[in-house]
Amino acid sequence: MRPAATWECSHVGGDRFAANVVVLPHGLYYGHVAPDAAADLVHAHEQGRVVTALLRGRSSFAAPVQAAQHYARRELGEDRLDALAPVRVERVADQCWRVTMASAGGPVAVTVQADRTVTAVQLTCSSRDLETARVFRLVACEVPATP
Repeated sequence: MRPAATWECSHVGGDRFAANVVVLPHGLYYGHVAPDAAADLVHAHEQGRVVTALLRGRSSFAAPVQAAQHYARRELGEDRLDALAPVRVERVADQCWRVTMASAGGPVAVTVQADRTVTAVQLTCSSRDLETARVFRLVACEVPATP
């Protein structure tokens, strides 16, 4: 597809949440990318868009920001690569953050709460113990009113 612009490695992460495609220099992490979906992912990126259904997050953002951006993208149907840049992150309670992002229609504020999964699973390839995983739950999504 783009052999001169493609690097290949055998292992990007090390846990069940590890991405299987990393897009540089943007640091976008994608997961569960099937071989037949790779061309669509590359095409979307060349158009300045992300494939939200496969996007795991952006490596330069802290986990609560990645989660908030995910929920904002889902709420707004936003797939532009550089949309929803974080402008403020506030810790509002223990394991709870309010992330304000810039959007064309005005600020978008998303509050996320870090929780643990109910079921314990093997989190990494080499782990011997079952553990719960951290997940982020949407608490609130405040989007600008449409005229």
